[in-house]
Amino acid sequence: MEYAILDTSFSPSSPSSVSSLITAARSSYSKLVSRLQTEFTATQNEEDLWRDGYASYRGDLMFILGQGLHRLLTQIGKATQYASSQGLSEAKMELRRQEHALRQMTKQMNQLEADKRSLMDRVSCADKTMTSTAR
Repeated sequence: MEYAILDTSFSPSSPSSVSSLITAARSSYSKLVSRLQTEFTATQNEEDLWRDGYASYRGDLMFILGQGLHRLLTQIGKATQYASSQGLSEAKMELRRQEHALRQMTKQMNQLEADKRSLMDRVSCADKTMTSTAR
């Protein structure tokens, strides 16, 4: 997954540019959440989400990320159980793959949080600038 480098030199010259920035940010955020949701729920049955009572939270980013991490941790647990019943070397390899996937997921989650904070700071700054120029 690639992350765009944010241009921090942005200075709104008009309310319409601030509005377009906010619209673009919301659109990008919605697309990101939608893609993550697709990624993490691709192997889950829709009935499972309804049965667990989480259907109303499907659009929430933290729920989606939590489900993905839960699935990875479950797989790591299964790999550990496999180690006790099968060949240890195969289980170690599977466990290492799962741990790598978990590290990658955590890294992506941290990057998303940083991007979200940066975007919220920029929107807040743009709102303050727009408010001060409107006076």
